[in-house]
Order: sequence, then C-alpha cells, then structure tokens
Amino acid sequence: VITLAGHFLKRAYADYALTPKKLTAAAQEALLAHPWAGNIRELANLMERVVLLTDSDEITAELLELPLPAGRTRATTGPTPGPSPEADPGALVRALEATQWNLSRAAARLGIPRNTLRYRIERFGLKPGTPVPAANQADSVSSAPAAAVGAVTTQGLRWERRWITAVLARLDRPPSISEFRLTPLLANVIEKFESFGGRVEELHPLGFTALFGAEPMEDAPGRAALGAHAAQRLVEGAPPLDGGKVTLTVALHVAESLIARGGPVPGMDLEDRRQLGHALRALAEAAPPAVIAVSDAAARFLNRRFSFEPLVDPQLGFRLLGPARSDFEVAERGQSPLVGRDRELSQLDDLLAQAEAGRGQLVGLVGEPGVGKSRLLYEFRHSLGQDRIAYLEARCAGHGTRTPYLPLAALIRQAFGFSELDAPDAIGKHVREGAHALGLDPDAVAPFLFHLLGVTDDRPSGLGPLSPAAMRSRTMEVLREVVIATSQQRPMILAIEDLQWIDPTSEECLGVLADSAAACRILLLGTYRHGYRPPWLAKSYATQLVLRRLGPAESLSIVTSAAAAAPLSAEIANAIVARADGVPFFLEELARALSERAGTGAATAIPETIQGVLAARLDQLPVDDKAVLQAAAVVGKDGPVALLQEIAGHPDTEFSRALARLAADEFLHETGVVPTRQYTFLHVLTQEVAYLSLLPDRRRELHADAVRAIERFEHESARSHFELVVIVRDQVDGVVPDERDPRDVHHHDVVDLGPGDLGGF
Repeated sequence: VITLAGHFLKRAYADYALTPKKLTAAAQEALLAHPWAGNIRELANLMERVVLLTDSDEITAELLELPLPAGRTRATTGPTPGPSPEADPGALVRALEATQWNLSRAAARLGIPRNTLRYRIERFGLKPGTPVPAANQADSVSSAPAAAVGAVTTQGLRWERRWITAVLARLDRPPSISEFRLTPLLANVIEKFESFGGRVEELHPLGFTALFGAEPMEDAPGRAALGAHAAQRLVEGAPPLDGGKVTLTVALHVAESLIARGGPVPGMDLEDRRQLGHALRALAEAAPPAVIAVSDAAARFLNRRFSFEPLVDPQLGFRLLGPARSDFEVAERGQSPLVGRDRELSQLDDLLAQAEAGRGQLVGLVGEPGVGKSRLLYEFRHSLGQDRIAYLEARCAGHGTRTPYLPLAALIRQAFGFSELDAPDAIGKHVREGAHALGLDPDAVAPFLFHLLGVTDDRPSGLGPLSPAAMRSRTMEVLREVVIATSQQRPMILAIEDLQWIDPTSEECLGVLADSAAACRILLLGTYRHGYRPPWLAKSYATQLVLRRLGPAESLSIVTSAAAAAPLSAEIANAIVARADGVPFFLEELARALSERAGTGAATAIPETIQGVLAARLDQLPVDDKAVLQAAAVVGKDGPVALLQEIAGHPDTEFSRALARLAADEFLHETGVVPTRQYTFLHVLTQEVAYLSLLPDRRRELHADAVRAIERFEHESARSHFELVVIVRDQVDGVVPDERDPRDVHHHDVVDLGPGDLGGF
C-alpha cells in the first residue's frame, strides 16, 4: 500500500506540475489500517485529492480523512500537526459561538462547506451551550468500538418524509462484449453520479440504482439529472470495447418517501422502496436505448432548467435532452411577464454604462430562493443585444463547494469556445489560439489555464515544479490577464449565480478580479442568498441590489399570466396571492398547479416543486433547530414565544439560540415584546411544509403538547388559540371524521370558530 501510494503521489504531482510531497508516519499508519474497499482506484483518487488540497510538503493523517477500524489509533511518534479547523471541535464551537450558530457564516469563517460543518457538528455531538469536546475526539469517534458507535447513532434515529430522486442506470452492450469487461466503465459511471451527491443503493454487473436527497441536499432532482447527463457523455466518449460500442440508459423518478435519519445505516420504508423500484423499471423498459428517461413526476421538478421531448408515448414520460442555458430558455414552458423589477433593471443599465466608460463595477444581487434573481439576470442579458457586450456566465453548485475553479472553468470554456467533452488536444488548440487572439503569450498562459480546467497537456511547458501556493497564485494572475485583455477588446459582463455555494479557490479568484475591475470595462455580477456576503462588497465601486417580494397587484399579474390556459376565479387568484406572499416562483407554481387541477378538489395542495425547494432548506437545519421550527408550525403562522418554548421543551439558553439561528436563516421573525413576545413565519408556505414534514404520530404528540401548554396559560391567552384547542381535543379523542389528514380540518370544519390563526391545521 505504501509503495503504491508513493507511486500515485509521484504521478499526481507530475501531472499537475507540483512539488513532491511525503507521507508522515501517522499518514502511513492510516493507509495501512484502511481496508481499501475501492482497491487501486480508491487509493489513486485519494492521492490525487490530497496533492491538490494541501499546500504543505507533508501529507498528514488528518488530511487523508480515513476512518480507522476498531482498536486502532493513529501513530503518535514524531511531531503531530495541530488539527485542522474542520477536525477540531474547539475551533468549530468558537466559530459557531462567534456567529451565534449561523451555519453559513460559521462555515465561511472556517473556510469549509456548510455541509462539512453540519457533518462535523453531528459527528462531535455539538450543541449550543454544551462543553467543548477534546480536540482528539475525531480519533476517538473513528476508533470507538462498533457497538458503541451504533448505540450513539441509534439514539438519534428518526423518520422523515422527504422528496427522493431515484435513478436507474444501465449499460447496454452488444453480445460480443462480456458484462465483466464493463466493470471499469461502470465504476467510472458510479463515481460520476456520486460526485453529484448520489448514493448507490443496488449494484449489478450492468448497472445500479442510486438515490439523491436521502441526505440533506438542495435540488436533488437537478443534481441527479446533471449526473445522468455527465455520465452519459462519459460513456459516449469511452473507447469501444472489443469492437463494440457501449451506451448508457438512465431512468429518473421523483417520489415522496419515508427516510431514516440519524441511524447507523441508511433506511427507507420498504413499500416506498418497492414503488420506487417499480416506477424506475417501468420507465427504463419504456425508454429507447441510450436516452435519459424522466418520469412526469420528475419533469415537474426539472422543467425550469432542462429541455425535454416526449417519449414515443407521452404518457410514459419524457426524454431529457440536456440542461437549458438558463432557467428560462425552455421553449415548452411559458413565461410570466417580468413585473416589479423596472427599478433594478434601470440600476443595472446605469452600472453597465459606467463599466463601458472604463469605470468597472461590482454588483451583488441578493434575495431569497424563488424571488427572481435568475429571471432578472436573464432579462438583463437579453436587453443588451448581440454585439454590445461580451457576456460570460456560470453557476456555482451545491455539490461543487469543494471543487476548485468550478464556475471559472465554465467561464473559460465559454470565452475560448470549447466544451468539457472536447479532447485535450482540441482544448489545447482553442486555448492557445484564444490567448494569441487576446495578445497574450500562449506558452505562458496555456499551462495555467490547463491547470484551472483540470486538463493534462502533453506539450512541454518549460515550467519547473511549482508549489501549490505558487501554482494557484500564477493561475489567478493568468485568469486576471485573460479577463482584462478581453475587456480591452470589448466591454464584458462576468455573471456568476449562486455564490453561496462558491468554492474557496474560485472566491479568492473573484477577489483578484474585483481588485482589478475598477479601471477596466468589466461588470462583475453575482447572485446569492441572504446569509452570504461577497468579500468584495465593501469596495467603493460595489453595489448590492436586494430583490424584495412583489406587491399584491404585481403578484396578481403573475397569477393571471401563469393560469392563462385555464383562468382562475378572482377568489382563488387572490387566495394564491395571499399564500405566495410576493415570491414569484411560488406564485407561478401555485397558479399553474391550481389551474391544471381545476375541479379535482386539490385546491389546498402545495405543488411538489414548492415542497421540494422548502423541504430542502429545512433539511439543512440542525436537528434541534428543525424541531423548534416544526413545533412552531404546529402552533401556527404566528404565536407566543413562551408557548413555543414550552412545546419545544428546550432550556432557556438553548431555545433562545435556536430561535436566533432560525431568525438569522430567515425562517422565523420576532414581531414584538409587548405585552408578550411573539414570533411569525416569514412565509406561510414554509410553515405549511414544516408542518407536513412531521409524521402523523409526532404531529399528534405536538398537538397534545400544545393543548396542555395552552391550558396552563391564563384564560385570555388560551382564548386566542381556541381553534387550536378544539382541533387537538378532537384528535386526542379520536373524533376527526373519516380519518382525514388533520390539516384538512383547517379548510373544512373550524374556519368559523373564532378569530385566531389556525396556521397549518
């Protein structure tokens, strides 16, 4: 193992023109202790990863991140480096306390992805107000006896309903090719899906099934579709085997399933698993070979960002053609008019005019999910015409927070006119010709752009070995030279969406570009959510535009347009406006859903697309914070803070911190302290999705807890929640008629009982 590790290290630093690194004694011990289930491929990938992720000349055991089996401890001979921030519980707690346990800000402070921070919090069992664990707890967790680890994880076992994206991938081969000859290609396809966040569930010689969204993840359907698209291109580019061509067929389906969280192993309800498997097999059998087949349920989640065409029988599903260039360029999907954004468009035009005059501008476009950041960017771009501006755009991805240069590589591919599917020699030709056209020395520029793109070039570069820090610094400088040279030929816009997911290397690169933009014809424009703040926003030539929710008249215009095919009554349209609360995405999805389901009695249902967006945000919350939010959903859209605390059952300090974090993440907002502290959900749909996320048994428990808490309040306090008492008493006594979902009571049985807010009931 040690000999092979040394071989792969040498190959990696030769491929990337980096200085050699050596394994510490503790790292060698970790390599020897690891079982290597992935064999040679796993070891080679690990060595390549650590070479690219460290600036040090030594590779430590901590950097390998390999769990040790029971009874093994890391070697302690020789000097041991201090734990990295993400491996040191003390550093995690200090960062969390400094940011009042705001995960986004704490992750940015530590320089790690938010999901990594959440994993470390759960791994070390960190909670607000608890003592700081010892710094060596990472090893103690890894080396604890299996029974002890199982006991710890089982205590946190809970079941939740969530939207799961399931994928069935199948390699199709001519009879002349043995299925076992496909194993290396199958391994590559699996790695491709896993790189987008998929978890393989079943494996056979010609394919596998995988799940997206079983763990907290935003946009699981989108990740699965991108993974399928990338995997299919991988197979298409693979060399023929034994004179035959192999193709990949993928089936993709979305369904709500019961999932185990916090347990020792992944879990899913057996009936849900059976139905998922049946739907995938039926879709795969109906699909022609070498296509990505998408069920109708999955298409509803994907049709904003991907293009489709019907399968032979449209009732069977759709063929995914690929990602659209933007969320709004899918021809089959109608667009509502852009309303309420004239002021922002005018500001962008003014800032662009300054950039065209040589006074570069930095612009941050911030807003909550669904408020219309991408739509505004789309409309702005299409208002510019074809030849006025060089426009380059890219998007950060939730699965790419640890992938260096991910959005910048997309910008370079656009700038030089090639795709990631092109062969290395073709990419080299495009890069060198593009550099020459910009007046740059191709031999000086190309090696560093190849490094950014992750492409190996066979031509000698004339560069000696560089340290990782020197390579990164020079790559950023070359990128800056390319951008400035492009802007000298024509004013340019660099637009990067979803900066809240940007990787640290790309963020540093943007900082370098921002420093140089002031005297250039460049408009650097980024979109992001509340909670993220670009490092360059403090500069004098930086502007942040906040996208607010729309007003009632503007909202009604969107509803009318979205439901044009089957107009809604004024009463229903106004109800949608009230429920969507000015968020354009919610307005469109609610209007289309109710328009399509007219006469079906589904007027109160939340469309799956909205549930998926909001449920993904809820899944990102720590366990205790999510429990407080679910308890708040039971009380109602608004309620007394004291009542919420009593139902949640948390101590004062812990509850206050959880409430502060929920406010910082813009789930709840405190509305007043006189005569009593009150909270309110910032969006009624968030409350409803949080309520729906509770399993029926847990929901009934919280209802009963709410009754007992209300009855302990004074008479006047209880009167304002009289409807809640009636509903819960009916449930406790078992008199909810026809075994309907308890939340249906809100819509049918007690709407005239009194003035209180029934919330999600």
